[in-house]
Amino acid sequence: MKKMGFGGAALLVAMAVPLGAQEVQYVSGSQRKYVSQVDEKNLVAEASKKLEADPMNLDLLIALGDAYATVWNHKASIAVYDRAFALAPGKPLLHQQRGHRYLSIREFEKARPDLEQAVKLDPKLAGAWYYLGVLRYIEGDFAGAADAFGRNVSLAATFEAGIGGVDWQYMSLRRARKDKEGAALLERVTPALKVEGNTRLYFNRLLFYKGLTTEADLLEGKLDDIQLTTLSYGIGNFHLCEGRLAEAKARFEKAVSTSAWPALAFIAAEADLKRLAK
Repeated sequence: MKKMGFGGAALLVAMAVPLGAQEVQYVSGSQRKYVSQVDEKNLVAEASKKLEADPMNLDLLIALGDAYATVWNHKASIAVYDRAFALAPGKPLLHQQRGHRYLSIREFEKARPDLEQAVKLDPKLAGAWYYLGVLRYIEGDFAGAADAFGRNVSLAATFEAGIGGVDWQYMSLRRARKDKEGAALLERVTPALKVEGNTRLYFNRLLFYKGLTTEADLLEGKLDDIQLTTLSYGIGNFHLCEGRLAEAKARFEKAVSTSAWPALAFIAAEADLKRLAK
């Protein structure tokens, strides 16, 4: 393994794990093991090569950590961010990114200080508010989650651009039993909004909450595992808020039956299934 001088310390530029290796990232309560993916597109390899040429470059370090995250190797990603902190100990984005990765591997107690520090250092860091909202939601602090998502939405360039936060804010308000606030937020969502890309999943969930589409509509066609998990969780949460516990449980179980274990909806479904089992 290659070491580079780094401000009196040693910066480990070699990979935390061999390139292409699959590593266990998270073991569920039922002892199911979830692993990272193979770096088929060479994203990690390319990011590593760039960093080796300029090991003191903070942006390249962050890029390597992010590349590991794309192949779900969140432990390696965290290790890279740890090294990046030696260059920029007070950088809010680093706290956000590392907090997100801790959230992905269910180390919530480690995610919290990172995400709280990120928004303390930069209250306008929208992503940090988003992940802090998810953390609070998973831990059952639904009012706190609604506040965090509200801050995230307020920082979006447009209402459409913040639609993912809108969806989570609505779910948080419902779970916090703030139905009037939830209804007011939902009124702002109309079919005329122009939402494209991955956030279209959240927009479709919002249309479902309004009664403008059905479960069958949401789940029709060929869905990948992330899409199935995301949609199934939203449907399940709506049933839960309406008091249909059996339907909610079935949808949550569907959400965690896929391979999309790092998905935020997967993590939320796990948390709700634990609550329902009590």
